[in-house]
Amino acid sequence: MPVNFSNSETKRMRIDLLLSYVRVFNLDAEKQRFNTRLEIEMIWRDPRLVWDKTDFGGVDSIVTTAEKLWIPDTVVSNARVLDEVSGIAAQGAQIYSNGSIFLTTAYYSETACSINANKFPFDKQNCSLPILSLSMQP
Repeated sequence: MPVNFSNSETKRMRIDLLLSYVRVFNLDAEKQRFNTRLEIEMIWRDPRLVWDKTDFGGVDSIVTTAEKLWIPDTVVSNARVLDEVSGIAAQGAQIYSNGSIFLTTAYYSETACSINANKFPFDKQNCSLPILSLSMQP
């Protein structure tokens, strides 16, 4: 990989993310934080996991546990707490024959946020949740 990543001819990995607020538990103006349950859906393609479905009885996708895969390291950069919510079953990832992987992870998040409630109940709050990768920075 060249020093200047912008000039690289190597194909970049594309990771599509969808962040969803599932539930807001608390908004604390005094401590300048809010607590939520989040879900992050990720879709990416791993060329090492491609198969010809005609060689496997037409099977187009499989489900496996996420611990068996390489998963992009994503973090919410302003989260004070970001705990993965573990359910009854192990977290599952769906892998398609073209190498595409679909994974949803649920989190409990305590996030720093500048909150000004001086005009309550007519106030508006905007709390950004920047998502970044520690290992794949441009």
